[in-house]
Amino acid sequence: MTKEEIKIAKHNFASIYDIKGGLIKTLAECTLDGKYYGSAVRITTRNLYQNLNKKTNFVDDIETGVVFRIPCPNDKDAGILAAHIRNMFSNGKILRLSCDFIDNEIVNSKESYDEILAQ
Repeated sequence: MTKEEIKIAKHNFASIYDIKGGLIKTLAECTLDGKYYGSAVRITTRNLYQNLNKKTNFVDDIETGVVFRIPCPNDKDAGILAAHIRNMFSNGKILRLSCDFIDNEIVNSKESYDEILAQ
C-alpha cells in the first residue's frame, strides 16, 4: 500500500501546532518525475535545545526541525497566504494548525486555505 492509498480507519488523536515563526516559502504547481504537486505554502521551523554533554563539559546545541505544508487552490493564492502568514508572524500572532502525523519531517495541515486566512 502506498502513502497515497493510506486512509485513516480510526482517528483517536490529532496534533495541534502553535507556530510562532519560521522560513516561509511558496511552492508553485508543478509536475516532477511524472508526479503532480499542487500549489502550497511551506513553513520551515526549528526548535533549539541545549544539553550538557557530561563527557566534554560543554552545553551542546540540539536542533529539531519540522516543515509545515499548507495546500492552496492555485499559485496566486499561495502568494496571498504566504503574505498573510508572514504578516501574522511579524505582528507576534501565532498560526495554529492541526495535523494527523509527521511524514519525513513534513506535516500536512488539515486546515483549508480559507480557514487559515481567517486566523
